[in-house]
Amino acid sequence: MRKAQHMTSAYDPTERQPISSLSDITAADIASRVDHTLLKPEASAGAIDQLCAEAREHGFASVCVNGVWVARAAEALAGSDVLVCTVVGFPLGASTPEAKAWEAREAIRNGAQEIDMVVDIAAARAGDRPTMEH
Repeated sequence: MRKAQHMTSAYDPTERQPISSLSDITAADIASRVDHTLLKPEASAGAIDQLCAEAREHGFASVCVNGVWVARAAEALAGSDVLVCTVVGFPLGASTPEAKAWEAREAIRNGAQEIDMVVDIAAARAGDRPTMEH
């Protein structure tokens, strides 16, 4: 299994060779950089299963699901190279840092290999660095 990493960059020198021209890009190159995401509050178990099957079939970098679905996604993707990601403090980032830390630990315990954390949007918009760094 590859190491967990933030997958939104187009090029990670620790994992991939640079693409020298557009003609060198393959569907697999693109797929390996895609986070297949389902964060809708109405997502069902069946939709999560389908998301994981698609990610496995196409070789996506990860699936990103709400915390409640992490264990199911981890089980569905066991043995594959597809990482399981979740978002803590979603959607507003208005949780305390302690709550976000607990949520991240719980997600890791349930099988998440990548954690995205939502910054406190109100603090960011106000330029309130002390609140964002708390």
